[in-house]
Amino acid sequence: MRNYILRKMISKDTRDNFIIKAMFYVVFRDKINLRFLKSNFEQFIKENDFKTSLDYCDYIISKFPKNKFGYTQKSNLYLSINNKEAAKKIIDESPIDINNNHIENKKQSVVKKNSKKSIIKISDAEIKKMISNCKYNEIIDLLQSKLDELSLEQVLILAKSFQQIGKHTEAYKTLIDAQVKFPNERKILMRLGEILQNDKKIPQAHIYFKAAKIFYPEYGTVKKLSFEVDNELWSNALETLNEILLFSTLSHLKFLPVLNRVSPFFPDKRDTIISIRNNVQSILWKKKGKKGTNPNNQVKIAIKCRWLALAESIILRNVNGSQPVSDSIIHWLNTVKEYQKGYELFFSLANHNDDNKKLKGFLNGHEIELNHDEKLKCVEVFIPGVFFTNPAEEKPSYHTVRNFFVNIYSYLLTLENIIVVPRNQWNWRKCDPIINNAYVISYHTRSMDMDNKKHLHIQESTLAERCSMDYMGYAGYSSLADDFTYKIIDNYSKHINNIEQQISFYIKNNISKYKQSDEEFHLESDYVFIPMQVTTDAVASLSYIDGIKLLKLVSEYFFNTSTKVVVKRHPYCNSIEVEKLINELEKEGKIIVSDSSVHHLIKTSKAVITVNSGVGLETVIHNKPVIITGKSDYYYAATAIAKNGQELRDIISDLESLNINEVFRKKFLAYYFLEYATPYYSVDKIHSNLLKFLNG
Repeated sequence: MRNYILRKMISKDTRDNFIIKAMFYVVFRDKINLRFLKSNFEQFIKENDFKTSLDYCDYIISKFPKNKFGYTQKSNLYLSINNKEAAKKIIDESPIDINNNHIENKKQSVVKKNSKKSIIKISDAEIKKMISNCKYNEIIDLLQSKLDELSLEQVLILAKSFQQIGKHTEAYKTLIDAQVKFPNERKILMRLGEILQNDKKIPQAHIYFKAAKIFYPEYGTVKKLSFEVDNELWSNALETLNEILLFSTLSHLKFLPVLNRVSPFFPDKRDTIISIRNNVQSILWKKKGKKGTNPNNQVKIAIKCRWLALAESIILRNVNGSQPVSDSIIHWLNTVKEYQKGYELFFSLANHNDDNKKLKGFLNGHEIELNHDEKLKCVEVFIPGVFFTNPAEEKPSYHTVRNFFVNIYSYLLTLENIIVVPRNQWNWRKCDPIINNAYVISYHTRSMDMDNKKHLHIQESTLAERCSMDYMGYAGYSSLADDFTYKIIDNYSKHINNIEQQISFYIKNNISKYKQSDEEFHLESDYVFIPMQVTTDAVASLSYIDGIKLLKLVSEYFFNTSTKVVVKRHPYCNSIEVEKLINELEKEGKIIVSDSSVHHLIKTSKAVITVNSGVGLETVIHNKPVIITGKSDYYYAATAIAKNGQELRDIISDLESLNINEVFRKKFLAYYFLEYATPYYSVDKIHSNLLKFLNG
C-alpha cells in the first residue's frame, strides 16, 4: 500500500492531487527520510518501471538536493537504456561533486530488439519517437508481451500499432484484454466502439458509446452524438444533441467543432447553435487558458471553427506567456491562411453566414446583405474542410480539391447579376440551401432528389488531379451510373485519339488515387484480380453483391483450378471481418494476397472483379475485362455486370468469352477525360461547366 501511494505521489499525472498528498502525509509523516526512500527505490527497480523510477529519482533530488543518491541513480537509469549522454549530463549538472567513473565502467544493459525482458526499460519518449518513425512492428515487439504491466497510454499505442499494420483483430483483442484492468476508461470504450463501427456492427458499437457517456457524461455524450449522426440514428441523435445544448459555455467551447459537424442535420437548432458559437467566440477573445482549454487547444478550436483572426490573436497574446502556442500549430494556421490568400473576404463572409441570422453575399463584385426571397439568381457555395486541414493529416487529393474550388470561386465572383453566397461546409453528407430556390455547389455530396438540377456536386476523380462536376453525385451515385448515359456519350468516339497520351500517362507513371508500390507482380499461372473496398464506404451500399460475398464466391469457384485469385486489401479498410476472411482464405490456399501496384496487378490479370471500386475504371484504361457487382460511374464500359451469385458464377465460368466492347470503351474514355473528369488546372473547362450548370 505504501509503495502504491508513493508511486501515485511522485507521478507527474497525480502530483497535484490533494487526496493522494493527504494519504501520503498520513502514511509517511514520520518516515520521510532518505533511508526510507532508498529502501523503496529497490522495489521500483525490481518492477522494471523506467518512467516511475525516473520520477522517483526526481522526487528524491527535490527532497535531498545535496545528496548524490538521487543523481547517481537517475544517471544509472539512463545508462540502462544506453543513453550515456543524458547520464553524463545529470552528473555534470548536479550541484554537488560526484565521481562519474560509473558512467564509463558500469556494464550497460542493452535493449535488444525483440527482447521481451527489456520492455519497461523503454521510456515513453522513446516509444513516441518510434511512432514518429512508423516503427510499429518494433513497438508491438516491445509491448505485447507485457500487457498486464502497461499503462493506459501504452495499451492504446499498442492497439494503434496493430491497426497501422493492418492487424485489426489483434488491436481489438488488446483493447478487450485491457478492459479488465481499465473497465471504465473512456478511451478504451470509444476505441472499441469505433472498431465495431468499422464492421457495421452498429447496435454493439452503440452500447460502448452509451457506456462512455455514463462514465464520462460530457465527452462521452459528444462522441455518442457523432456516432449516432454518422449512422443515421436520428431520434437518438436529437435527444443527445438536446442534452449537449444544455452544457456550460466552457464545455461548448471544447466541443464546438463536433456541434458544427452535426449542425446541418438539425436546421431547427440553427438559432441555438448560432448563439453558442457567438458565446464561444466572446470567451476565446478574452479567456486565458485553463485545463482543457490551454492556448494550444484554443487555437486548434479556432482553426477548426474557421476563425483565423481569433486563432492569430490567441497566439500573439501567449507569445511571452508560460504556455506559448506550439510551432506545429502555428504552422497549421499559416498553412490555412496561405490556402485562402486572395479570397479572405470570401471565407470571412462564410463565417458571417454561420454566426448570424442575416446572410451576406457578393453581387457584381460588391458585398451585400440578403433577404431570404431574392429576385436575382443566387448560388450558395459551400467551402469544404480541405481548406482547414492540418498539414499532418493532408491527403494527396486535397490539393486538387482546393485548387478546383478556388477556380470556382474566382469565376463566380466575375459573373454579373448573380448573387454568390459563401457558406461553410461542415458535413460532406448534407449541404442544403437557406435561400429559397438557390443553386448549390458543394464537395463530396450526392443528391437525395434525382430531379434536382440545381445542386452541383464536386468530387475528386479516381484519376489524379481531376474532379467531377455532377448534379447527381459521385461514383455509383453519379449521372454516369444511369441509363441515359448512352445518349450523352454516343458522340465521343471520334475524340479517342485526343486522349491516348493522357491515358498512357497514368499507366506509365504508376499513378493512382492512392500511392502505389513500385514492386512488380509476377505469377506463373493465370489469375483474376479482386481489389477490395472499404465496407463502410457510402458507395458500398450500391452493391448487388457485396465485397465479402464476392470474395467468398470467387475464391471458392477458382479453388483447385489453374486460375488463381489475387487480392489487394484497400489501404483504408479497418474491418475485422474482412481481415479474418482474407487471412482464412490465404491460409487455405484459396487466394494470394498482394500489396503490389494496382496497375501491375491489372496488367497481367485475366480479368478484374470488383463491386464498384475506382480500380475498375483503371481496368478500363488498361483495356482489360472488368466485372462489376454494383452501380458505378464506369458501368457503361464494364465488360459484364452481375446482380446475383448465379450471374457471377456464369460470367466467371467462361472468362475466355469475355469481350471488351471497344466502341463503348473508346466513347466512355473520351467522354470521361474530355468532359466529365476535369483537371483542376483546366480553368476554361471549369468555367464552361459552371455556366452550363447555372443556365440549366
